[in-house]
Amino acid sequence: EPPLNQMPSTIYVKGIAASQGADDVRLCIQIGPKWRPFPRFTPTSYLNLTVIQVDIDVDSDRNGTIDGTPKEEALEETQAAIVPVNCDDDDSFARDCDNDLIDGPADVADLIPIVIHKTVSGWTARLEILEGDPSKLRVFGGPDPGPGGSPVVLGKSIGGPITTYQIGALTSDLTYYAEAAGFRTSPSELDWKLGLMVTKGAEELRDVVILRPSPFVLLPASASPEEIYVGGAYERILELALEAGGYTQDEAETLVVASSDKWCQNNVEIGFTSWPSPGPTGENHMFVYWDLNSKNDSQNDAWIGQQLGPDRGYFKAEPYAVGYFEGGTIEVSEGGLGGILFGEGHRQTTPDFYPTDVDDYNLVAEFFAAQGIQPAVTKVDTTWLSVGHIDEVLSCGAGKPDTGVTEAILNELDNGFAGQADGPTFDSNELYDTDIPSIAEQTWPGGFIKITGGRGSGQIRQVKSVDPQAGILVVAKAWTILPDGTSQYSIAPKSAYRAMFATGDEDCGVISGIRGTSMLVLQDETKSWQPYKWNGGYILIVEGTGAGHDPVCISNSTASEIMIDNPGFSIDIGDRYVVVQGSKPLLGLKGSTYLAFTVVRSLLDYWDQDSFQQKINNSIGGFSEPGIPALYYTVTGTNWKGYDNRAYAWLPNMVNCLSAGRVRIVVSKPFAINGIVPDPFEVTVTTLYGGTVVYIDVWDEYHLDGGGIHCGTAVKRRPDTWKWW
Repeated sequence: EPPLNQMPSTIYVKGIAASQGADDVRLCIQIGPKWRPFPRFTPTSYLNLTVIQVDIDVDSDRNGTIDGTPKEEALEETQAAIVPVNCDDDDSFARDCDNDLIDGPADVADLIPIVIHKTVSGWTARLEILEGDPSKLRVFGGPDPGPGGSPVVLGKSIGGPITTYQIGALTSDLTYYAEAAGFRTSPSELDWKLGLMVTKGAEELRDVVILRPSPFVLLPASASPEEIYVGGAYERILELALEAGGYTQDEAETLVVASSDKWCQNNVEIGFTSWPSPGPTGENHMFVYWDLNSKNDSQNDAWIGQQLGPDRGYFKAEPYAVGYFEGGTIEVSEGGLGGILFGEGHRQTTPDFYPTDVDDYNLVAEFFAAQGIQPAVTKVDTTWLSVGHIDEVLSCGAGKPDTGVTEAILNELDNGFAGQADGPTFDSNELYDTDIPSIAEQTWPGGFIKITGGRGSGQIRQVKSVDPQAGILVVAKAWTILPDGTSQYSIAPKSAYRAMFATGDEDCGVISGIRGTSMLVLQDETKSWQPYKWNGGYILIVEGTGAGHDPVCISNSTASEIMIDNPGFSIDIGDRYVVVQGSKPLLGLKGSTYLAFTVVRSLLDYWDQDSFQQKINNSIGGFSEPGIPALYYTVTGTNWKGYDNRAYAWLPNMVNCLSAGRVRIVVSKPFAINGIVPDPFEVTVTTLYGGTVVYIDVWDEYHLDGGGIHCGTAVKRRPDTWKWW
């Protein structure tokens, strides 16, 4: 009751509850004498008001409910409510977001409500999409499923996008239901602004909320597996591997799902999408299969599409990334939801589906930036690799390649010894040295001794036996010149000549004679082999005149001779050789194969591990995952994919592995060192990880085709929490 001269000239009014009818609020100004004890005011002016409620509500605070709290109201124009990308199939017909129906009662859970509160009579209302792509949002007029159910009132529809919906008189609260028809594809893509407009004559009032599609999220390999897809030929092999790692047979059979696709990883990425929802968990979710099948191969598409079902969504890379990359180019780093890593080296030269004007990395980076959940995509240089996938050099949570580990293993096998004889012996097959180490008794027989200086210099013999206590070393063939106290020698133990990537029996020796021209007969008079034992096998000259050449196919009909076609290079008496019954194959030019067979010492002599290690460090030097043994080779020329001079995994790629819950990793069996059990490469990896490591043979099916276990599997994993928000 201020004095009249203190009355403000303008009064501001705020409505706190909606009017029940027109003009149901009366504001009046009254004046009267101030000096009277009980003044009798005289009304001088009335103003009738109607409080118009203009209120559209969504779950802007992302707590799973629409509760109209001040917090929710304050956020509705700055924080988007999450609209589910409804790409699953709840009625066994097609993706739910591909038609204008609510696809059965279960589909209602994959929609979010939009609540519009009533206003007074005499005003009319409309809904309008003010910003954002209307072809990716669909709003239904209610929750009723099926044909004849709630119609599409706004957004995507068969007849074309609807941007405005006339509600008319808004005399009661209404609830609409919304779904998203696709994920965001670019960080510049606008959120939807949905406006409620209430009008009367020329007057218009509005309320606005913001909506955004639920994101697509990929999980790191440490997340728990729910299903592991693998080419049908390996279904039982993988089940047995999981059983060896601690799963029961029933659990393994439930986990492993057979696929018609040999390269599951290349053609699909399996992630999830989730959104706030009412209920005890406060969320709802579905797994989502991202189809990367760029070649539109019907067989590969079939198995991916067959996963579509309730809470199993599906989308294809088109149109924003028409599969110019493959799943092996993407890894997810550990920690929270992880960051996306992209190997940029995969690029086919076939112009049909790999046009030169498409940048794979930018497509992937834009897509994940648009989701707004996982950190920016990191580009990794994989251009030096045969296929160019990041999973050739990095398995997040498992490891990265380390050629130094491989070199250390091989050097341990190639543990040579140098010494000097103490004096002459009276046996033409012996050398005398009291400094022979005790380990020599087990490690030297089968290896080689060379007199490097003093009497008898230049002679090479195979070691037959060693007696460290007596200081006596016995050679398989008598010395031509008997060593004495001036003779210096070097020893390469049998392990240095262990065959790598070979099969069957093996032996090594020194060539003592050669005869023939078009066909050469190599003699080693110290041997007494079973005739024909080596037929169809291979001989490799590891030291001497013929060293450094590829293995040669052989046969033998006598106990001490091997026959070969003239190899086109010189072989001399005294050359050291290794002979094997069989060899693993390797991938060569244009899909051809050649022999993987080599030996420890030869590999150490000519393998440029430093060059490969530098390439690895340049690619992923910043990642601290443990180093897994790795061995590469380069095929000179243009390979079967059209690439020039790229590196292949010689050792089956143990980095390209599968993390499988209780099984720490499932790894390609290396088949590196023939005849040593357990394989030192397996021992190294098992020791490195400490947990359960299981090895399976993928040489012929995957390794020979340039891939590994990770390439041949795709895993549906469950996050620790669905609540990314």
